[in-house]
Amino acid sequence: MRRIPAVLFIFLLAGLVRGQQALASLDYMCTQTWKLVHRSYEGCSNQAMLAPANDTRVNLLLLMADLHAARYKKTFAAQPATQSPDSPLFGWQMIPGWSDSQRSTTQESPLFSWEEIAARFAPPRTQPAPSDDEAQAEHDKCPTTFDPADGFPGAVRADASLVPEEREALLAARLALRCKESQEALTKAAKAATTPAGRAFLAYLAAADRFWQGAYPEAAAAFAPLAKADVPWLKETAQYMLGRTALKVAQEGAFDTYGEFNRDWKPDERRIADAQAALDTYLQTYPQGLYAQSARGLKRRCPWLAGAKDALAKEYGALMAVDHGDRKVSDPELAQEIDNKLLMAIYDPQANGPAPKWDPLSQTPALLAVLDLQRMRKPGSDQDAVGSTITRAELEAQRQLFAGNMPLYEYLLAAYAFFVDGKPAEVLRLIPDAGRQDFLSYFEFSRQMLRGLALEAMKDRNALGFWTQMLPGATMPFQRAALELAIALHHERAGMTSRVFEADSPVRYPYLRQTLLLYSADAALLRKQAQDNNAPQRERDKALFILLYKEATRGHAADFLKDLALAPADAPVKGGMSPDGSADAIWYESAKEGVPLGIFRQPIAGEYGCPSLVEVQTLLTKEPRDPKALLCVSDFVRRNSEVAAVVDHPPPADELGGSPSQFAGKPHVRMETYQAVLTDPKASADNKAYALYRSIRCYAPGGNNGCGGADVALDQRKAWFLRLKKEYPASRWAKELKYYW
Repeated sequence: MRRIPAVLFIFLLAGLVRGQQALASLDYMCTQTWKLVHRSYEGCSNQAMLAPANDTRVNLLLLMADLHAARYKKTFAAQPATQSPDSPLFGWQMIPGWSDSQRSTTQESPLFSWEEIAARFAPPRTQPAPSDDEAQAEHDKCPTTFDPADGFPGAVRADASLVPEEREALLAARLALRCKESQEALTKAAKAATTPAGRAFLAYLAAADRFWQGAYPEAAAAFAPLAKADVPWLKETAQYMLGRTALKVAQEGAFDTYGEFNRDWKPDERRIADAQAALDTYLQTYPQGLYAQSARGLKRRCPWLAGAKDALAKEYGALMAVDHGDRKVSDPELAQEIDNKLLMAIYDPQANGPAPKWDPLSQTPALLAVLDLQRMRKPGSDQDAVGSTITRAELEAQRQLFAGNMPLYEYLLAAYAFFVDGKPAEVLRLIPDAGRQDFLSYFEFSRQMLRGLALEAMKDRNALGFWTQMLPGATMPFQRAALELAIALHHERAGMTSRVFEADSPVRYPYLRQTLLLYSADAALLRKQAQDNNAPQRERDKALFILLYKEATRGHAADFLKDLALAPADAPVKGGMSPDGSADAIWYESAKEGVPLGIFRQPIAGEYGCPSLVEVQTLLTKEPRDPKALLCVSDFVRRNSEVAAVVDHPPPADELGGSPSQFAGKPHVRMETYQAVLTDPKASADNKAYALYRSIRCYAPGGNNGCGGADVALDQRKAWFLRLKKEYPASRWAKELKYYW
């Protein structure tokens, strides 16, 4: 189930989270896929363009941002276009704060998830939300001070008709409300309340006490006369509470333990109508009242409870166009609410059969576009939960619904042509070149990005120039970084990775550059970057680390010994989590530890007592097949397995870094080395015993191959075990090994 921030949970009043994850995102176990063409949902791989694979909340937010383009443009226009603080792909958690505060200049991930986005689009929290334990602790004890949002104490203190004794008794009773001392405090207040106003305030506390105890009919009966009280605060608050109470009655039994609708619950239309009428009465009487924004939010629950999706869609369509300062709900909060309360219900396959019904969205093109894009995802794991892929005929049937926004409809046709039909030429026909602009709204950026993807798919020679001409107008969050990814991919696919690292290259996002250094760069480029005084120090250190690791493990002993001189003599040896040189310290920009270049001079150590790589590589310059030296290289790889897991395993061919490596030689495969030693007539008995020992332990402890190469059958591992015991019984390795796996 998706986790909801506490402030949003309060706003939604519980019960809005659905178990389906096909539409929005999971906020855990999320990894990014470094490519621009995503055909299936990936929670961390959203883009700053309207796209089928995006989290539906992200698409909602991009459309909403364009409705308030002036505010967003003002907020972010000051960000220098030469910087790339955002990421090409992102998660929802990056969004809160996006629209209401200046962007941070810290480097973030090039791919993003919904939670990452939400961190950029919502106003910053002034205080952290309390944990569940803290909230329970607060509930279990009576507070000693009033909540600043509580209007009761202010109203009591401001009422001059109250005598001091009853004022103090009323305030004490208010603090005790919902505590175990509440009845005692209310009794004392009843004895002290002698004035009409005092008795009215006491009646409010008694009504509130019934409300919090869940006795809603009794609470409503107590609030009703107070809605005509002579005290203005009481009169307004009681009217508001009549609406809240009626809504509580309307939703009784609706939700299960997890906040989802009980399947056997049926809405009571009369109760829902009563709640809506009570909230309408409050809003008509107090359109700018103390609780007006809350009442409007509560009122939206009425069509939701009733299943009136048409009315709810119309309400949301209008609300999206209202600035967040007027609706008092941030853009990400509204996107979250729309996704949970409306889109999830439309997507529900149990309610709608094999295909979602878009009828409720017929009057709200923006919401319909989000549903259409979601249904363009490649059929698969998440698509099966929400119905079939939209057909061209279905999309054509919607033309009249987009009569007031034909550019959006044409974009949907172009997206369908690219993502579903695989016809990039149709995209070029539908979307003319308009990339050279000073400012690109998210919608226009989406159009031009789709055109660029079509140019790349057709291998058009103008694709690189097209991406480059978009850079000046890409001033909104996540736009420039997406272009940097497009340019990096283009250069890599063209076999020109080195162009990313030229002085005038627009690709500045660290992870993009690191990925190309890791998988695509040849030795000359790595060596150049390691010595480039204009490059950031961490990038230089990474380039040198990758160069030395690959030289040491891919048969470039002489080059290793020469290039090791580039590493400082006092370079760090350890860092982060790993005792042998952490991948954390190497790859992450935020790591405080330096890149552990010192591991290349340290003894490899381990069970075989290997010397440093300097001595090992010196042996290999004299004899490239020296058994002891090769076994020590394997031990170096084994003892730095976290590094090997990154450097020696490139991503799939369709992702950045997936092109054939330009670095000469193959990754070191330990199993192949052990087998080579076993067949080498020059290998000593101890070499072969250790090679057998390590070959067997490749499958410890679970029987899975941890050394690379082809898997070996259990019978073969048994044969190695018996050979070790028979041919080398006096060796340390035969004595220590008690099992085979």
